[in-house]
Amino acid sequence: MQNVVKENHLISGFFVFFLIHASLVGVGALSFQHLIFDFAGNDTWISVLFMGLSLHVIIWMIFRMLGNPAKDVIDLHRILFGKFIGNAVSLVMVGYYFILALTVFRGYIEIIQVWMFPTLRTWILAFLFICIIYYIVSGGFRVLAGYCFFGVIFSTLLPLLMYFNIKFGHIDNLLPVFNHSMKDLLNVI
Repeated sequence: MQNVVKENHLISGFFVFFLIHASLVGVGALSFQHLIFDFAGNDTWISVLFMGLSLHVIIWMIFRMLGNPAKDVIDLHRILFGKFIGNAVSLVMVGYYFILALTVFRGYIEIIQVWMFPTLRTWILAFLFICIIYYIVSGGFRVLAGYCFFGVIFSTLLPLLMYFNIKFGHIDNLLPVFNHSMKDLLNVI
């Protein structure tokens, strides 16, 4: 039996790109460079290529496991691990996503404090962000898609700010190649 989705809960395929982009690229895009460079140094580009290939394999596996439209991740856990262990794995997954959401939430607050308002208390920014999040969630899926659209559009301006750093870059900074161990390259991921 197919459930009919209301028209006001649907978005066009154009906005799906922005939803996926906004869920993958977030606050980490502002600080990932130095985290990667700490481990792999000038071989960081190898780690980035390896990570991209491994993510393609993982996404392919996810699509194969969730190929049946009647299943979701919780049903898949119950099928693979049984009712009790499957529910426990699902509960761990929910806890993981909750902690991840808190980390991203705190990251946005930290960025606002560092770049704009260093003396503003954390709880004030947290309250403002909670109000914005409440508006987005209560507004529905279309408001979330619109928020993601503008978030992606505004974040495309960030690489323009990197122009000032690029003029100091030289190809010699990538040399010597392969001077880090495989452990260092995989430690980035």
